[in-house]
Amino acid sequence: MAIKIEKINGALVITETTAPAKVLVDTPSRLVYYDVAALEESQVIRLSNINEREEVHANFQDYAIGIATTDGTVLFTDATWKTFARTELG
Repeated sequence: MAIKIEKINGALVITETTAPAKVLVDTPSRLVYYDVAALEESQVIRLSNINEREEVHANFQDYAIGIATTDGTVLFTDATWKTFARTELG
């Protein structure tokens, strides 16, 4: 499984890129952030809703750093994921 995580306008979109491509998450990026401990301890991207007043119905699951990409080719590392999250989420 290969996962593409990107911000499109104001939305966080997560797509499984293995044919046939399937959108797993399409939700407002301002309502989502990642779990720092999960990244540092388990090397996974764990997303969650950060605004309790606005419920987000999203298919959040853990994504391994080694399968997630932002452009379809280059895999995220700890450092590149943190940069992406800090500039594009929350």
